[in-house]
Amino acid sequence: MEWLLGVLLFFFVVSPTVLRNSLTDDMGGKGLPNLITAYLIGQYLKHYTLPDWWMRHCGRGVIVCVALTFAISFLAGSIKPQATILLCKDNNALMVAGAVLLFCWFCQHPFRSSLVNKLATYVFPLYLLNQTVLWWLQPLLEPHMYNGLFWCYHLMAVATVVVATLVIEWLRRRLLSGAIESVGRRISVYDL
Repeated sequence: MEWLLGVLLFFFVVSPTVLRNSLTDDMGGKGLPNLITAYLIGQYLKHYTLPDWWMRHCGRGVIVCVALTFAISFLAGSIKPQATILLCKDNNALMVAGAVLLFCWFCQHPFRSSLVNKLATYVFPLYLLNQTVLWWLQPLLEPHMYNGLFWCYHLMAVATVVVATLVIEWLRRRLLSGAIESVGRRISVYDL
């Protein structure tokens, strides 16, 4: 498992972070190779324990990953604006490390919230729809890509993606859940 994860992380996380282009066209880290890599990272965390030092410092590690991402993005953006795009992909090594560290931190600090659990059911639809909604918003964002107001427009775009996903998924559940459950019941009749 560690060898497989090492190979996947090298080709689909480390290489796109270091190289100018990704090895595959995977929608900025949202494609099948990175979905499989993220799933296997989750399976690894489920079945194996991480080193104690990793677990002890996971909270600080998240802060370091976020700070490094912003610092490198700011420095790269001031020198060469196109370089910031490389650090915004989901298959960036700092993003993946930060996500794993954040997961470990939440494992050590469990809490219960019905609102968080309800919103968590929208994560996969958000994963599926965010690229499409951002594609629709791209003509509005491009003119502001390299000016000081880009972050304001970017935050509005992110809020739009989240709201659009919530509405689309809510409608899908209202309109199609009955039909999907009916098909599922019919298929389960034929299971052995």
